[in-house]
Amino acid sequence: MERTLTFLLVLAGMQASTLHAQPVLNEATSIPALQRMENHNVNSVFPVPTLTTTGSNNTWDASSATWGGTYIYCWYQPPTASPNAANYPTATLCAYAESNSFPQTYLHFNTSSSAASFLGEGTDVYPIPEQVCAFPMSIGSTFTTTYQPAGGPVMTHTMTYAAAGSLITPWDTVTNVVMFSSDNSSSFVLYKADNMLFPIGVYTPGLEFEVHQVEVFSAVPELTAAQLHLWPNPARDEVTLDLADGGPGTFTARDMSGRVVLDARIPRGTTKLDVSHLASGVYMVSVAQRDGRTSVERLVIDRP
Repeated sequence: MERTLTFLLVLAGMQASTLHAQPVLNEATSIPALQRMENHNVNSVFPVPTLTTTGSNNTWDASSATWGGTYIYCWYQPPTASPNAANYPTATLCAYAESNSFPQTYLHFNTSSSAASFLGEGTDVYPIPEQVCAFPMSIGSTFTTTYQPAGGPVMTHTMTYAAAGSLITPWDTVTNVVMFSSDNSSSFVLYKADNMLFPIGVYTPGLEFEVHQVEVFSAVPELTAAQLHLWPNPARDEVTLDLADGGPGTFTARDMSGRVVLDARIPRGTTKLDVSHLASGVYMVSVAQRDGRTSVERLVIDRP
């Protein structure tokens, strides 16, 4: 479990937004909204540049970033969506996560106006939760957390909001990036200021620099569950899509690398779609209607 959490702490999610010289972190703007879905592609930057690790308005060069083949899919949901919800009575949020580098899992969090804390993964409940951020925070702010992983010893570390700036990447200029340091590590952790639960990268001077390209799937209002039906799921060769309260629209399916594998126009009502050419795996499907509404679902193709 700790290996999965450590891996997540290295991973990143990126989305361009308005530049602020020094983002102030708080619960209202730094915790992802429910039903937000993200697909992350993990990139390595080489040669490792020298980054400024203090102050605001920094420009960090990740222009040589290349994707190494690792992806992460993350879906933020109400705590009741977790199959282990009974083990986390204080959870306010859970995140379903899967990757080609670790098994499917649920992460559990408690957030408030003063802090965000990690409660545990799956059935591995932390006897003492780990605080991952304090609110509000600005550059120079610190917090100290004492926590105990499931089956592990009690540990303490102090985190400092060290710097803020923008990342220059091959795909975009990513703004509102914040950098945190820890008193028990030589590495710096990067976050997007709008999601302090899921780091967007790690920088270890002279050794490594990893950043993520991320696609956010729920940035626009979604159709309700009653308006969009997709079945069977998992599917084999054909899926049925029902837009009972809307249409026509466009259906798009993407694999976990973000590549479009199916694109079709759909009428109002029920439509059958051939997915026999899709390999077994997980896909993100979106339906965009003429009135501007968009819905996103996760489709699993499962063949013997």
